[in-house]
Amino acid sequence: MIPPTSIDGTDITGATIDGTDVQEITVDGDVVFSAAPPLNTNVSHYYDPSQETFANNANVTTFTDQEGSVDLSLLRGTATYKTSGINGVPALEVQNIDFRGTFGSEGSQPFTFSVIVELDGPNNQNTPYIFATPSRGDAEPYVIIHQNSGINRGIQADAGSEVISVASTSQTFYSSPSILTVIFDGSNGAIFINGSIIVTGNIGNEDLNGQSMSLGERPQGIGVHGIIGEVLFYDTALSNSEVFDEHDRIAAKYGVTI
Repeated sequence: MIPPTSIDGTDITGATIDGTDVQEITVDGDVVFSAAPPLNTNVSHYYDPSQETFANNANVTTFTDQEGSVDLSLLRGTATYKTSGINGVPALEVQNIDFRGTFGSEGSQPFTFSVIVELDGPNNQNTPYIFATPSRGDAEPYVIIHQNSGINRGIQADAGSEVISVASTSQTFYSSPSILTVIFDGSNGAIFINGSIIVTGNIGNEDLNGQSMSLGERPQGIGVHGIIGEVLFYDTALSNSEVFDEHDRIAAKYGVTI
């Protein structure tokens, strides 16, 4: 259960007592409020359905950047706002989506990308992209959930010809909401899933300045089907401990056990 964030209808998120942040409130030994860790200060773009004001089942065409200035515009597919999308927390239900925005210098190496997502299942789709640049040139880091004949084949992060991959994810993204983080630091990459580091490897050195980044598939392919919560870009390669802190924060917010 997600602890409530209000008392008698009054929002207590960020509340203080005598100038001290309230981290936890208990009543008769039961936790009635537990503050999640703060958002990492290195975040440069932050897309959060829980901060949107759409009505339930409203069609969404723009994903608002809560931190920077790069709103993601829906170029393809459909996105529907669900006020109880992931364990009671607002999220976007998406079908064949391609959200896209053009990033500035913060799109260069190094950077970190995170998303909490639950896919609908294999859907007989071929390699839906969670995050990508639409170009098929050398500078094309992407994270994809490989599928072939309905079988999950893993996750791959690619920049140019250098690849780091996971052979199998045990259907992780199809069984429940999962937190995915990918790091590019200028020469190496790492993939984290649900509070655990999955793989590291050399990915080459790609300059992403000005690249158009998309949440979903490239235009000529099939997009993502499922539920998407927070989407975050950081202008640095987070340390392992920072990634674990962010996964703890996201897991607490969405009621996900990691």
